[in-house]
Amino acid sequence: MLSGSKSSPSFSQNSSKDNNIWYSSRGALGYNFFLLMCLGMRGRGKTTDWLRFCISDFKKRGHKFIWMRRYTTEIKGKSKEMPGCAQDFGKNLKDICGYDVTVEGNDIFSDGEQCGQFFALSTAAKAKGLFPDKNLYNIVFDEFLIDNPRYSYIGGYNEPFELMKAIDSLLRPTPLHDVGRVIMLSNSVKLGNPYFLYFNIPNIETGIYFDKNRRLLVEFDYNESFRTLRESTSFGKLTLGTTYNDYAMKNQFILDSDVFIANKPYTAYFRYSIIYNGQYIGCWFDPSTWMYYLSEDIDPSHSVCYAINNADMGINTMLVSKLSGTHFKELIDYYRFGQVRFTSKKIQSLSSEMLATFL
Repeated sequence: MLSGSKSSPSFSQNSSKDNNIWYSSRGALGYNFFLLMCLGMRGRGKTTDWLRFCISDFKKRGHKFIWMRRYTTEIKGKSKEMPGCAQDFGKNLKDICGYDVTVEGNDIFSDGEQCGQFFALSTAAKAKGLFPDKNLYNIVFDEFLIDNPRYSYIGGYNEPFELMKAIDSLLRPTPLHDVGRVIMLSNSVKLGNPYFLYFNIPNIETGIYFDKNRRLLVEFDYNESFRTLRESTSFGKLTLGTTYNDYAMKNQFILDSDVFIANKPYTAYFRYSIIYNGQYIGCWFDPSTWMYYLSEDIDPSHSVCYAINNADMGINTMLVSKLSGTHFKELIDYYRFGQVRFTSKKIQSLSSEMLATFL
């Protein structure tokens, strides 16, 4: 039985010390939710096990799948020297569970049967008609959090909206056809990411977060036995005590920093709000420390609100077309000199992207 109430999100712990050091999708699947975000330890086999599950689901139930990446180059590669994920896709499954996986173009085959397709989110406008037989059931978005500076989220922090449009087009859910499952895989990259903001996922780094009403689950995978074995290798010993070890073995989010995270003091007063990609940010100033604090807290009695782009414009909102003559310019100056603090990692991530557009 699931823990937690039916009306509010809940948490459970999944830190494991069992003898099976490899990742298993069974835990997340046991919740029977629609959207599963699975994050955690690098190298423990998340991608391999979810591919195994997708092929097994096809063989048992006829459910086809889409294997999604953000850009076509991530699938097909840029050159022979920079191959994409389609090359050698599923090559380990033959030894692990006997499934033979081959790729022809965008089509994925197992033992000669077409069971899935590759799909790039950047080509979502072409999503219609991929599976006219309506057997599509599982959508896997691999590496959904970005840790490579060569890539960027599609539409910035609006990417989750683009993903929802793609899922809607692919699965075509209706009251009479309410089927399907979306699996999102990543290593621990950044808590303040577009998806955690979009779905209002709290700042947690261990265990399982789930919301029964939305049928959404976030799994932070960790296995102590796997960590011990990896740290006993030559590479593991080399990286002990480094940020890479924190990221790969301890589930610490590599792009998050606590340096500029601070609680807003009681002496701070509200200046104005900012709306950026549909998210409101409260701007507070503390005269005792001469610091600006950016927070999710907003004083509704103050009507001054700045929008950064046309999409966020609304009633009683001013578009920041230029900095001169606005309160906003002072915030940018304080940010340049390190005099801005953030009350959470989510706010830090969202605000930093917004402020960077003016630097």
